[in-house]
Amino acid sequence: MGIIFILSSIPGNYFPEQPFDLFDKLVHATLFGILTYLIYRALQYQDKSFFLKNFSIAIAFLICVIYGIFDELHQEYVPGRTPDITDAFADILGGGLVSLYLLLFNYRKQK
Repeated sequence: MGIIFILSSIPGNYFPEQPFDLFDKLVHATLFGILTYLIYRALQYQDKSFFLKNFSIAIAFLICVIYGIFDELHQEYVPGRTPDITDAFADILGGGLVSLYLLLFNYRKQK
């Protein structure tokens, strides 16, 4: 979360030109996919809460969605940056794809 916050705090004029059109969306989806996976793993390794462990995929995804929305709102206050709903959708897509993968992986593992 800290890395995402630091990257989203960089003023807009410090970013180089994008190599292709949807590069920033790919970066958003990748970072939030990784975030979802790391939160999921952290919840899986804790032993204090049955609820957190059994609903770790949903909780990780929900945290990713909320953080993605707040990250976009945070960019309103960064010079040269603006909140963008398509960036929030890319964040949700990245977290959603990783969550779907984890659901399918866990389902196959149980069979």
